[in-house]
Amino acid sequence: MKASVIISFFNKFDVLKIVLAGFERQSFKEFEIIIADDGSESEVVKKITNAIEESTLTIHHVWHENKGWRKNSILNEAITRSSSEYLIFIDGDCIPHKDFVLDHLTLKQAGQLLTGRRVRMSEKVSSHISLQSESGSFLNSIFTKILWDGIFGKTIQVEKGVAIKLPGYKNKKLRKNPKRQVLGCNFSIHKEELVELNGFDERYQGPGIGEDIDIDLRYTNSGGKVMLLRNCAILYHLYHPKIERHSVDHNLEIFNEHKLGNVVKTNFGLTKKGRT
Repeated sequence: MKASVIISFFNKFDVLKIVLAGFERQSFKEFEIIIADDGSESEVVKKITNAIEESTLTIHHVWHENKGWRKNSILNEAITRSSSEYLIFIDGDCIPHKDFVLDHLTLKQAGQLLTGRRVRMSEKVSSHISLQSESGSFLNSIFTKILWDGIFGKTIQVEKGVAIKLPGYKNKKLRKNPKRQVLGCNFSIHKEELVELNGFDERYQGPGIGEDIDIDLRYTNSGGKVMLLRNCAILYHLYHPKIERHSVDHNLEIFNEHKLGNVVKTNFGLTKKGRT
């Protein structure tokens, strides 16, 4: 396999089915999927097992017991299970463009972490996609619906969903340092380089300040460059209500510790608890 796509997931199986449908139609096929499951219920686990058996994709399911938000821990487990040397991270509520994997692999380069962006779909469009997901045909016209809703509805950041295919455009125009940091739902990195950081710091609690900007900080501390992908490696983010963030102060304390100490390798990552 040329890449391992690691999908952060918790309980929303109907949404996961839509995401997997997006990977079924990828233009590049030599990748595996690892579902990094942060403690879904037993019934959901059974559904995932059935879906894996029925899918044409190579899918592995990594699960741990639900003890609260432990996304970074299950991401580290997924890294250890990955069989390729290049890792692509997305969230389980993001549908990939058909060239999503190809774009990440085409632009990968040692010493660079690639971070893409996403279109934020409205509740209306997301509901329509969910209703049409059984046939899979919804993916063929997804951008038309998004564009229309971006003009007349509530979908935002539509411009990030325009795939530009001009010859040479990607290599010449996309490798720019971003004004924003790594986006946890859309980034890729050489496995060896992430292992050098000792993976994700498992002390972070809850969404918000956490796995993405911490990786951004420690990777740049190591001398690596974060590169923003524009108009390629596109994701379409399904709507959900805003998630409450209760651990900002705790997480900010860890982040500032790494920032002030110029930390590269966390002591609370892949090798924690005896993992190798």
